[in-house]
Amino acid sequence: MSILRNIEKLIEWDPRKEMYVSPFWRKNVIPVARGFDPDDLQVNANGSFTVAAAGAPTNPVGFAQPFWATEARDLPFGVPFEWRSLVFADSTDGTANADFTVRLTEMGERREFMNNPVHIRTIAGTAQLPYILREPYFLPSKHKITAQFNKLAGGAVNIRMFLHGAQYYPYDPEFMRYPRNREHLVNLIQKWMNRRKYVQPYWLVPDQLNVAVLANATIDFFMKVGDEGHFEAYTIAAVSTGNFAWELIEPKTQQTIMNGQPTQTNSVGTALFPTLLPTPYLVPAGMRLRLRLTDLSAAPNTIWFCIGGRRIYAPMKDIGDVLRDTSVPTMADTPSQLVPKPLV
Repeated sequence: MSILRNIEKLIEWDPRKEMYVSPFWRKNVIPVARGFDPDDLQVNANGSFTVAAAGAPTNPVGFAQPFWATEARDLPFGVPFEWRSLVFADSTDGTANADFTVRLTEMGERREFMNNPVHIRTIAGTAQLPYILREPYFLPSKHKITAQFNKLAGGAVNIRMFLHGAQYYPYDPEFMRYPRNREHLVNLIQKWMNRRKYVQPYWLVPDQLNVAVLANATIDFFMKVGDEGHFEAYTIAAVSTGNFAWELIEPKTQQTIMNGQPTQTNSVGTALFPTLLPTPYLVPAGMRLRLRLTDLSAAPNTIWFCIGGRRIYAPMKDIGDVLRDTSVPTMADTPSQLVPKPLV
């Protein structure tokens, strides 16, 4: 059964043609790497973007989702994009040594993807180890995500950054003959359009921008979730100038996720290998987390701490219903209904 199920992911039976054909989404949902908007005059001719020397944030640069329609048949949708992972490269300092922050904003609804700028090496990976969004984000045509960069030290650098994901083409001449296939694709797009209203990727960092800890000192910092939505944590990453120990506490309830202070070495990853929480950790809207940091390097330590997850816009009592009712299955991983499920 498992072999047949895998085959059905690649081909499916067409009763009209009485033959096996490739599923519609194999050519109407394709992988795309969305880089900086080439129409943005700030973007260099080779597609890179120059982050100015340390001192002040750069002007925001955009990742724009284009719009086009074939014979006006896909005017309601254009070509939407499902963002699934994030990668970057620093061709000046070297990607492994990149030292700048980024703040991402969805300009259509003015939604922020983080509460403060985050260090690039806590949210963006490389081609071999991309940062995978635990909650994909659906970007409709004509919408734009902007990125504002800020160099932390040193001179200007040239960078490239890409949002990797799937691009949807809701119109194809083939759909004129097989309108039911288009119905399936349009239904999927509508589900994503509904999902994005209530759930989005999000990164939570300390409220204080410069998290500096003196040698061997212990300092508390706060991370406010905000009143507009709940936060569900999935990963932890950090970039620092030295080793440190940490503890995370929810002050209102005194709930903590550890019984001591683990160190950076044994508990915190980077965007390449973020620490995966064994189970998601939900922090209600309006709550704060207290991050207690202790320097272990015997020298002044600057720490960029980042918790990755998703934002959920729903009353607390309705979170489960919203996540279930807006669930969007990935077609490539959904078993065909034509093949019986295993008994066990």
